[in-house]
Amino acid sequence: MTVLVSIVIVSFNTRELLKNCIQSVLDTTHNLSYEIIVVDNASSDGSVEGLEKEFNEITIIRNSNNLGYAKANNQAIKLARGKYILLLNSDTIMKEGTIEKLVSFIEKNPQTAAVGPKVLNPDGTLQNKGFFFPSVMFSLIVLFGINRLFSEKLKRRLFPKFYWSENDTREVDYVEGSCLLLSREIADKIGLLPEVFFMYFEEAEWCYLAKKNKYEIWYLPAAEIIHMHSSSPLVDKEEVFWKSLAEFYKRNIGISKGIVISMLSLAASATDLSGCVLFERNRKKMEDIRDQIKRQIILLRRLTGLD
Repeated sequence: MTVLVSIVIVSFNTRELLKNCIQSVLDTTHNLSYEIIVVDNASSDGSVEGLEKEFNEITIIRNSNNLGYAKANNQAIKLARGKYILLLNSDTIMKEGTIEKLVSFIEKNPQTAAVGPKVLNPDGTLQNKGFFFPSVMFSLIVLFGINRLFSEKLKRRLFPKFYWSENDTREVDYVEGSCLLLSREIADKIGLLPEVFFMYFEEAEWCYLAKKNKYEIWYLPAAEIIHMHSSSPLVDKEEVFWKSLAEFYKRNIGISKGIVISMLSLAASATDLSGCVLFERNRKKMEDIRDQIKRQIILLRRLTGLD
């Protein structure tokens, strides 16, 4: 049977979430041929046994240790038969027709390397709508408070690179790897996910490389998923996140530019903290800003080699 889409799901100790994710694919995807490949990164919660009991015709790759997100996805991509590859997190739930909508879009737009859906929180609120790469300009906008002075409508008109409606179908810099439909043909040309990243920002670098090669990355709000977010029980997730972000800066944005962006972000947070202490006295907000400052300092230390 010809396979149009290979759905790749990497799992680490997410047995019930994985089951719900696969069931949502089966329940909402009706009008195209697909295969499901699950890569299990040495789960100890019976994930593989659960899959074998609950589902037929699913390819399972069993790893003896946790290889990380990029390397595990690449294992499956190499085996995949589909014209398109859907990278899907195990803690996601498909909405009706999501995969068909993504496929339809990429089929009609051959310069598209990847397309992603609107990502919702479990309560139905927006989680993300695609992203732009780190920018000195955006850091300056935040530092000088321009983002707070203008209405959303005016910001979209003045700074369309950084502000857009969640309901706008538009080209973006990159979309989150929780649900990312890739063109297999383009992936064969520019390469698989960069395995230097254990987790986080591997999809950002892949999209960066795609755009560097004149391909497009799109956000499609007509397609929707629910993402539980950070549900895999990986230890030191925050440490992994900031390590990966620093690596992304070094490999793509440049260390010097990354330091400038980080210092501007740090200055903006310090300004916000001062205003909060002097005028608002909102304890929760102050704690959140202090956490942001700590993270920005960690990133700066990594970029400058002081960590």
